[in-house]
Amino acid sequence: MRGFPERVTETEHKELTIILVDRVRKNTNNLLWCNCTPIPENMPQGQTNSVKGPNSKQQQLTNISVINRNKSIAEEMTIMKVELLDLYNKMKPIQHLVQRPKDIHFFPKGGIIMSNHICKQLKELFF
Repeated sequence: MRGFPERVTETEHKELTIILVDRVRKNTNNLLWCNCTPIPENMPQGQTNSVKGPNSKQQQLTNISVINRNKSIAEEMTIMKVELLDLYNKMKPIQHLVQRPKDIHFFPKGGIIMSNHICKQLKELFF
């Protein structure tokens, strides 16, 4: 649900988020939403931006776009009363150690750190 601004407008993102949360809630009320992770400052622009793609050439993958999207996510989760886990601030200090260079994706150790953080929060909330 990252959907960067050139790909998904803020209005579309909010509308789609509500639909997605409503669909998930038909199966469970135990819902934890994670915000977007940081993007490298030297992220290439104007090309397919990820080794794991697909990201369009039109997308502007910038940290400011992530910060703005995370503000929107926080607002929506508050309105919908969904617990929000801040992955951005968890990963930002160690980003240079665990994220692939010039890529939005993480090395396996970054994925392990995030998944452990998510699992810990899930256990605290729902078990």
